[in-house]
Order: sequence, then structure tokens, then C-alpha cells
Amino acid sequence: MSKQFLVVVLFTLSLSACGGGGDEESQTATNPTVTQPTPTDTSPVVTMEATSLELQANQQHEVGISVTDDNGISSVVWEVLSGKITISQSDDDSATLLAGEVSENEAAEVRVTVTDTANQSVSATLSITLRPAEQASWSTLNWETQSIDVGYTDVLPFAGVTSSGEGVAVLAARDNGSITRFKVGTFSDENISSFSEVTEYVVAQTDAQPFLTRKQRPVFTLSASGEAVFAWIRSNEVYGIARDAQGNWSDIRNLTSAFDYDIYNLHEIAFSQNAISFIMEYDQGMPGHLDSVPGLVKLSFDLTLNPSQTQHQVIIEEGFSGVLDTFVLGESSLLYAVSSDDDAQSISVQEMDGEVKTSLTLPAGHAPKVFISADYLLTTNNKVGTDKRMGIFKKEEDGYVEVGEAGEYALSPQVATNGKLVAVYAFEQGYRGIFENKTFWLFDLETQSTITDTVVGLNGTYDNTKIVMNERGETLIVSDGGVAGEVLYQTFSESGEALESGRIANVNYSSLFGSLVSLDAKTTPNGVMVVATGTKEAFVATVQP
Repeated sequence: MSKQFLVVVLFTLSLSACGGGGDEESQTATNPTVTQPTPTDTSPVVTMEATSLELQANQQHEVGISVTDDNGISSVVWEVLSGKITISQSDDDSATLLAGEVSENEAAEVRVTVTDTANQSVSATLSITLRPAEQASWSTLNWETQSIDVGYTDVLPFAGVTSSGEGVAVLAARDNGSITRFKVGTFSDENISSFSEVTEYVVAQTDAQPFLTRKQRPVFTLSASGEAVFAWIRSNEVYGIARDAQGNWSDIRNLTSAFDYDIYNLHEIAFSQNAISFIMEYDQGMPGHLDSVPGLVKLSFDLTLNPSQTQHQVIIEEGFSGVLDTFVLGESSLLYAVSSDDDAQSISVQEMDGEVKTSLTLPAGHAPKVFISADYLLTTNNKVGTDKRMGIFKKEEDGYVEVGEAGEYALSPQVATNGKLVAVYAFEQGYRGIFENKTFWLFDLETQSTITDTVVGLNGTYDNTKIVMNERGETLIVSDGGVAGEVLYQTFSESGEALESGRIANVNYSSLFGSLVSLDAKTTPNGVMVVATGTKEAFVATVQP
């Protein structure tokens, strides 16, 4: 074998050895051992049956969801993000929504958040459009009436209706001219067949908790959500009982034990969550003054009427002759007009903290009577020779400006409004306290023009007449029919046309004290609710238009 051949063979073997090693190394790099990945836990998946929804005021709707997750669900939380919506009931699969009262279209949002056992969460949001409830016309009303069994032989009842359609009544038994027992209870416009008694108070004339007399007429006020205050003045002190939104009544409390002056008048009560405030006129008893010197104080307390939580704040001490009217602003404040002269022409409109909002001097003969709203004030005109006895004034930056006048009669005007129209019902004094001719004035606040100004003949007295208006602009007047003990009604269309009139029911009463003692009427989610009480019985009437 030649040396050349041997070199070639050795070189080939060398290449083979190098090549084999290189193939093995390459095989290891390109084909690694495969390791299976650890499964990851994904967030839950929530699907809502709809992403948007339209509801009418007071409409109830159930919304459902479906949820999937690798492991399991630990919690499902429903919450209202915004708007007038309430979640009345909820579980892992659905929630029941209740739309609140709205006068125009409003937006609301509800969110559901789902969390799994690995503490991973996901949310879904439902957008809701709230629309005003469509009310049927009041052209035809079918009344359903139920007598309330008060259980007393002689009774001075006070009753009211909340905007949700719940009636709350305080029925006070008289004993030799004094009120010594109260029975408090409720009824509903959906079921008026029974009066549900809650509790009874017994107040002996010798007790430290004083009794009432008929001359010291109590103040009975309801909030929209059902809180109530029944307060009265006895021996220049203010006493009362209160009801919270869950229907619990407090004990009888002295609300002014820490106030040194004599209280002689109570005014509108404003509810703010769990607190209540109202303003009272008091006699300052200043040295050197033979006559009483009026002042104004704000009293605030919680719904338990706990004396230790009661606070008072004097807001007017001078230049004050009386409160003309009050108006609740929203849920937490109070607007009131006070007069600085005996003719009530120079007045100031203030909030409950005493801040003066507007001061004005009305035209000669005009006197402010009723707040129509926070921006409008109704006045009466006693100027000799005028045939327009009432005026409507609108609040502007520099005071109030008259925007309308009407009315042949203007005694004790009653007002109702839906924010766009205002209806005014005023009286002419008649024989033996029975008001005879009445003015019905319908005014358009948006166009600032009179729709109708007419004289109507519905019987009734001021204390026992109520006027309400629905969203359509139709007006219902409910009135005491006088000595016959009748409760009468009259309806008018949004154009001022008389629609229907008739009798709702009769009330048993004692002729010694006249006819009705208390009358209240309110629009409710289900129509209209009227509560009337006489000295011997009470009744509630509802209507489904």
C-alpha cells in the first residue's frame, strides 16, 4: 500500500469520526425532551341577557345572567352604579330591578361582579333608560272605597298617603274634649281591605306625656318613603311620635325640653335620610315688650326622637312678623317665606339655615300665599277694583317678576303642578263657612300664559280640599261636600276642560264638629289614593284610571 493511499484512508476515517460526533450533537439540540405545561385557571365568563334595557317608572324587571368558570364561583354581587333604580332581590343567576319615579327620561346603570374560588373577578354592566310612567286619562274614574275600622267611638283622625301608595294614619280618640289615645297603622293602594294596626298610645291627662286638645291641632307629615311625624303643642312645648321607613314608631317624646321659650306654631317638616327638621315660631319674651316678639327656630332630631339627639338653632330673632309658606327642597332642605311687615308685602325667601335667597317687595295689594315650586310663588291681590285676584311670580336673578294674573276669587288657594302646568283652586266665602263659588285657573309655566280661568261650583271647605295633577297635566280636585258628609271630586283636562264629577263616598261624623276632619289625596304608581276621616270613622279610596 502506498503512503498516498494510507493518508487518504486515514483522512477519511478522521472525517467520519468528526462527522459522526457532529450529527449526534445536532440531534440533541433540535429534538429536546417535551414537558407538558401546567394548566392555568382563567377568569370566569359572565354573560348578561341584555346590555341595555328600558323601564317605566315603578316597573319591575328580572334580569338574568349565565356564568362559566374552570373551578367554581365564590360570589356574585349586584350593585347600582347610578340612577333611580333599586335591586329588590338578587341571587347567583338573576336580580329583580325596580325603577324609581322619574318625570323625564333618565339614565341608570347596574353592575354584576362574579368572583371565582381563585379570587379572579369579572364584571358586566347593564345600561338602563328610565322613562316616566304612562298614566291613563282621568276622564273616567272608578273608585274603590273601604271603611277603616278605627275601633273608637269618637275619633279625630289624621291620615296621609306616600308617593309609593302607602297610607299612614294616626287615629286619635277623644275623651271629654281631650285626646288621650292614638292608634297608628297603615294601608296600601294595592290592598285597602284592611287597616294594619301597628301600636297604640295611651296618654292620661295626669301623665307627664301631655294629651292633646282639638284647638291645638297637631302637625302630621309624611315623606315619600314612609317616614312620618305626628307632633303637637301642649303647654308651649312640642311633643311627638315618629315612624321610620320600616314602619317602626317611636315613644312619645318632648322635643323642646331644652328650649326655654314658648312655642306657638309649627311648620313644614323636611326629611333627610334618618333626620327630621322643621321650623317653629316662638315668643322671645323680650324685656320691655308688652306684646309677644316672634322668632323662628329650627328643630332637628332623628327618627327615634331621642332627646339627647335633638338640636335647635335660632335663625331669626328680629324684623320678623310671621311665616307665610314653606316648601321642601329636594330631600334635605326647606324653603320658606317670611314677612317683615304686617301687610306681608315685604318678604324674604330663605333656606332652613337662615340664608336669604331673595328679598322682594310685592306690588300694592299683593300678598304671597303659596310656593308653587322653588322658582314660582303664588300671590293674592286684595287691591280694590281689580278683577284679577291672584298672581304668579317667577324668581329671577334680581328678584321675583310677575308672569301671570287671573282669578275672580282668591281665598285660601290650593295649588298643584307637574312642573309644566300649574292648577290653582281658590274660594269665595259663603254662608256659614261653606265656600260657594270657586276659581279654577290653569297656567302654562313654559309659555307663561293662561290656559283657562273659570268659575266652578264644586262644594267644599278650604281645610278639606285637596288638588293633585298627573303627568299628563290633568287635575283632580277632591273636596268635603259640606254638611251632608260627602266626599266629592271633579277632574279637568290639560286644556282646562271639565271631564268628570261625582261622589266618592260619605263619611260618618258628629254634627257638633261639622263634617270631615282630615282629607288627603295623592297620585300614586297605581293611580290616585284618597284618605278621608270623620269624627266617627275613616275611609280610604283608590282609583285605577
